[in-house]
Amino acid sequence: MNELIEKTKTDLTGIYLGAVEKNKGWDVKVYVINISEEPKSIEILQGSFQGDTDGLLDLGHSPYKEITIPAKGFFQIDHMDDAGQLDFTTYYTLRVGDTEYIEQINGWSFQEDKMVDIPILDEKGYFSGFGKVGKL
Repeated sequence: MNELIEKTKTDLTGIYLGAVEKNKGWDVKVYVINISEEPKSIEILQGSFQGDTDGLLDLGHSPYKEITIPAKGFFQIDHMDDAGQLDFTTYYTLRVGDTEYIEQINGWSFQEDKMVDIPILDEKGYFSGFGKVGKL
């Protein structure tokens, strides 16, 4: 676990995104994972967009919702039960204080070369850190 954590960049210390895909995209669960020894309270917003040669189409987003991720634990933030949902890019914005962090997934996230053993979840899937997007 330590090697994967060290190789995975995140601007939000101890917090990562994990996504597990089963049944060829018909069952995708997305989690915020906390590897630290303390519970973490964050606000989360979820949105999606589609991009092609004509530009980006914003498909909307949710309001922020506060969640607490247990120490050395996880919180499921999304469930996709239609493989077509992976045609779009879904982004997850976390807010801690006045700072926002973002990560996203789509069908490309589940290429075989990106699959790893996800810490805490003990499942194989996509694992990534969150990037800082600035101050409000």
